[in-house]
Order: sequence, then structure tokens, then C-alpha cells
Amino acid sequence: MPKKGSGSGVREINDEANKARIALLQSEVGRLERKAAMVEERARHNTQQLKDLEEQSKGTVASYLFRKEGDLILEELLELYQELKRVQKEIADRLSLESKGSSMPPLQLPLSPGKRHAKEEKP
Repeated sequence: MPKKGSGSGVREINDEANKARIALLQSEVGRLERKAAMVEERARHNTQQLKDLEEQSKGTVASYLFRKEGDLILEELLELYQELKRVQKEIADRLSLESKGSSMPPLQLPLSPGKRHAKEEKP
């Protein structure tokens, strides 16, 4: 026959274990809530940066990058293609200069629509 009061000792141990487990889970919930808040803040910050970049690029070829491909007209697609080709060539030239140990010229700023380099010909 079990001793009187021995069940309450087990119950107390279980209660203490449950309390410890609840405290651990509450701590984990708090940590996850803080992490979720940081992720949300980063997402808001990144979205704002993207909106700022989009605003700054208005009137330039770079603005085409913020639009859907299907929304661009042929002239805009050709401008974008020419600009991408120019960037590709500039990267290749810079890599070539860098591999030869030469100093690199400064980057050229993005062009606004309709403007082209003197070297480039219209398609």
C-alpha cells in the first residue's frame, strides 16, 4: 500500500517540471517574436530601399528594370539591351585592365532614355 502523501511529492515534481518547461517555452516564444520583428523590419527597410531606387531611377534606362518585361515597348527593350551590352563590355574591359595590373577608369553613370554613348550606334 502506498504511503500517505507520496503522491503529492510526485505531483510537486511534475508541477515543477511543467513550470520549467512552460518558462522555457515562453522564453523561446519571446525569442522567436523578437526574431520575427527583426525580419519584418528588414523587409520594410528593403522595400523602402527598393522604392527609393525606383524613384531615383525614373527617367533612366535603369527604370526599365523595375517594370515587367511585357510592359516594355520595343524601343525600351532595345535601349535596355544596348545598356546591358555596354555594361557587359565595360565589365570585360575592367577585368582585362585589372588582370594587366592597370588602374581602372571611373564607372560611367547610367544614361537617361534616348541618350547614348558616342561610340554606340542606334539599332
